[in-house]
Amino acid sequence: MSTVSTLYRLPAVFNSQLITIERVADVDLRAQRSQGSAPVTAADISRDARRVAITTNKHLYVYRFNGRELLHRLHLSRLPKGDGIEALAFDGPRLLAGRENGYLVPLLLPSVARPKK
Repeated sequence: MSTVSTLYRLPAVFNSQLITIERVADVDLRAQRSQGSAPVTAADISRDARRVAITTNKHLYVYRFNGRELLHRLHLSRLPKGDGIEALAFDGPRLLAGRENGYLVPLLLPSVARPKK
Protein backbone atom coordinates (compact mmCIF):
# COMPACT_ATOMS: atom_id res chain seq x y z
CA MET A 1 0.00 0.00 0.00
CA SER A 2 1.33 3.45 -0.89
CA THR A 3 2.31 6.12 1.64
CA VAL A 4 2.25 8.88 -0.98
CA SER A 5 -0.61 11.38 -0.98
CA THR A 6 -1.26 14.08 -3.56
CA LEU A 7 -1.89 17.72 -2.67
CA TYR A 8 -4.28 19.64 -4.96
CA ARG A 9 -5.17 23.33 -5.17
CA LEU A 10 -8.60 24.67 -6.02
CA PRO A 11 -9.95 28.22 -6.24
CA ALA A 12 -10.91 29.95 -2.98
CA VAL A 13 -14.00 31.43 -4.62
CA PHE A 14 -16.55 29.19 -6.26
CA ASN A 15 -19.17 30.11 -8.79
CA SER A 16 -21.57 28.13 -10.91
CA GLN A 17 -18.95 27.36 -13.55
CA LEU A 18 -16.93 24.17 -13.74
CA ILE A 19 -13.63 24.47 -11.86
CA THR A 20 -10.36 22.69 -12.47
CA ILE A 21 -8.19 21.48 -9.62
CA GLU A 22 -4.42 21.74 -9.96
CA ARG A 23 -2.00 19.07 -8.81
CA VAL A 24 0.59 20.74 -6.56
CA ALA A 25 2.74 18.04 -4.99
CA ASP A 26 3.11 14.42 -3.99
CA VAL A 27 4.11 13.93 -0.37
CA ASP A 28 5.34 10.77 1.34
CA LEU A 29 3.65 10.64 4.73
CA ARG A 30 5.76 8.16 6.63
CA ALA A 31 7.03 9.05 10.08
CA GLN A 32 9.69 6.37 9.64
CA ARG A 33 10.79 4.05 6.88
CA SER A 34 9.09 0.99 8.38
CA GLN A 35 5.66 2.67 8.60
CA GLY A 36 2.99 1.44 6.23
CA SER A 37 0.07 3.28 4.71
CA ALA A 38 -0.82 6.72 6.11
CA PRO A 39 -4.19 7.98 4.84
CA VAL A 40 -4.72 11.74 5.17
CA THR A 41 -7.53 12.69 7.56
CA ALA A 42 -7.28 16.53 7.40
CA ALA A 43 -5.19 19.34 5.91
CA ASP A 44 -4.95 23.14 5.83
CA ILE A 45 -2.76 25.85 4.36
CA SER A 46 -1.76 28.87 6.44
CA ARG A 47 -3.20 32.30 5.73
CA ASP A 48 0.16 33.49 4.37
CA ALA A 49 0.31 30.34 2.16
CA ARG A 50 3.79 29.48 3.47
CA ARG A 51 2.93 26.37 5.51
CA VAL A 52 0.81 23.30 4.93
CA ALA A 53 -0.38 21.07 7.78
CA ILE A 54 -1.50 17.50 7.19
CA THR A 55 -2.75 14.87 9.62
CA THR A 56 -2.98 11.14 9.28
CA ASN A 57 -4.60 8.89 11.85
CA LYS A 58 -1.44 9.07 14.01
CA HIS A 59 0.75 12.02 12.99
CA LEU A 60 0.80 15.76 12.33
CA TYR A 61 3.10 17.00 9.55
CA VAL A 62 3.87 20.66 8.82
CA TYR A 63 5.67 21.61 5.60
CA ARG A 64 7.10 24.84 4.20
CA PHE A 65 5.23 25.74 1.01
CA ASN A 66 6.24 28.19 -1.72
CA GLY A 67 2.92 28.30 -3.56
CA ARG A 68 3.92 25.65 -6.04
CA GLU A 69 5.49 22.82 -4.05
CA LEU A 70 6.19 21.50 -0.58
CA LEU A 71 9.79 22.48 0.12
CA HIS A 72 10.66 20.55 3.27
CA ARG A 73 9.14 19.19 6.43
CA LEU A 74 9.24 21.66 9.34
CA HIS A 75 7.61 19.46 11.94
CA LEU A 76 6.44 15.93 12.64
CA SER A 77 4.70 14.85 15.83
CA ARG A 78 2.58 12.01 17.06
CA LEU A 79 -1.04 12.99 17.69
CA PRO A 80 -2.62 12.44 21.10
CA LYS A 81 -4.78 9.34 21.36
CA GLY A 82 -8.51 9.76 21.13
CA ASP A 83 -11.06 10.39 18.44
CA GLY A 84 -9.46 10.99 15.06
CA ILE A 85 -8.73 14.41 13.58
CA GLU A 86 -11.19 15.25 10.79
CA ALA A 87 -10.49 18.99 10.28
CA LEU A 88 -7.55 21.40 10.63
CA ALA A 89 -7.36 25.20 10.67
CA PHE A 90 -4.31 27.41 11.18
CA ASP A 91 -4.83 29.93 13.99
CA GLY A 92 -1.66 32.02 14.38
CA PRO A 93 1.03 29.94 16.17
CA ARG A 94 -1.23 26.94 16.59
CA LEU A 95 -3.55 24.67 14.70
CA LEU A 96 -7.12 23.94 15.66
CA ALA A 97 -7.98 20.31 15.15
CA GLY A 98 -11.57 19.13 14.85
CA ARG A 99 -12.08 15.67 16.29
CA GLU A 100 -14.63 13.08 15.18
CA ASN A 101 -16.53 13.66 18.44
CA GLY A 102 -17.10 17.34 17.51
CA TYR A 103 -14.57 18.89 19.89
CA LEU A 104 -11.88 21.37 18.84
CA VAL A 105 -8.39 20.75 20.18
CA PRO A 106 -5.57 23.32 19.89
CA LEU A 107 -2.28 21.86 18.65
CA LEU A 108 0.65 24.09 19.63
CA LEU A 109 3.33 24.20 16.94
CA PRO A 110 7.02 24.35 17.87
CA SER A 111 8.85 27.56 16.96
CA VAL A 112 10.35 25.99 13.83
CA ALA A 113 6.84 25.55 12.39
CA ARG A 114 5.45 28.93 13.49
CA PRO A 115 5.22 31.94 11.19
CA LYS A 116 8.23 34.24 11.20
CA LYS A 117 7.61 37.78 12.44
